[in-house]
Amino acid sequence: MNAHPHPNPFDLSGLDLWIIGGAGHLGQPTVALLTALGARVLCADLGDRAHAAAKLLPHPEAVTPATLDACDPEAIHAFVRERVSTRGIPQGLAI
Repeated sequence: MNAHPHPNPFDLSGLDLWIIGGAGHLGQPTVALLTALGARVLCADLGDRAHAAAKLLPHPEAVTPATLDACDPEAIHAFVRERVSTRGIPQGLAI
């Protein structure tokens, strides 16, 4: 029995992953790789950074940019509540 939900362990098709800081130096390549492997990615960062970064990615249609200040606990709680109600619980999260 295969414990991994996909026959190919690098196939992320159908997974919803959230990347906080997705417009940063490490976040952009992470988001690019995840979308190339088939994931839908919620890319959150400060101000319009996530929106600008999403336009530069090879698969912008797989990215939902969002604004979030990860240093603000109240903003994080509100963000998670809102996104879980609209997207459901993510299969992965990176900060």
